[in-house]
Amino acid sequence: GSPMSLQDVETVFSKEKAKLDDTSHSLGESGLSSLIIELPHRELGGSLTPWMDVISIGELCKKNGVKYHCDGARIFEASAGYGKSLSELADPFDSFYISFYKG
Repeated sequence: GSPMSLQDVETVFSKEKAKLDDTSHSLGESGLSSLIIELPHRELGGSLTPWMDVISIGELCKKNGVKYHCDGARIFEASAGYGKSLSELADPFDSFYISFYKG
């Protein structure tokens, strides 16, 4: 497999938007309340979603009323992989999990 991409999220959001009724104005109101991304992707050998996709996915979530969460249990590895500080990595997200006993 490959890391989650902007295209993956756009595909899911499009399918969910097709289900909206006249009373729902955003995906967040329709029951899709959050999107969680794991950085790095443990099941994919520590690969990372391209950073510009991480940013763009966050913008797409905001536009659609969906909260954006990072499972950063191994975020120190992602920090090294992206060459970014922890605060830079946390910036696009509404919430962020950090583990001090992994990676």
